[in-house]
Amino acid sequence: MDRVLVGHFSRSFFGFALDPKHRLAVPAEYRRVLRDLHGSESIWMSYSPEGCITCLPAEVGERALRDVTRAWLDEGDAQVASFRKFLLATSVVTEPDRHGRMVIPAKLVDLA
Repeated sequence: MDRVLVGHFSRSFFGFALDPKHRLAVPAEYRRVLRDLHGSESIWMSYSPEGCITCLPAEVGERALRDVTRAWLDEGDAQVASFRKFLLATSVVTEPDRHGRMVIPAKLVDLA
């Protein structure tokens, strides 16, 4: 089962607030789990219609985007096409810096 992290960045994320440069300190244990389960500390982020930023291991987020694209190609559904555009416009892949901080892009912070 994939681990899914979802948080409201307008206030805090699992009790960890963003600093003024929109960085989130990712605890070493979270980074270890990402490395152990997914082989990388990379995180895929996208704005969620629920008003938060969804964070997934990069491979899981990219797979979800491929699945949405495949559904759009198979069905040609206008709602799926809109959701795909939304995901493409708001998704980003990032990694923690050497201090374990992840920069949350300003466009995502502004949306949340």
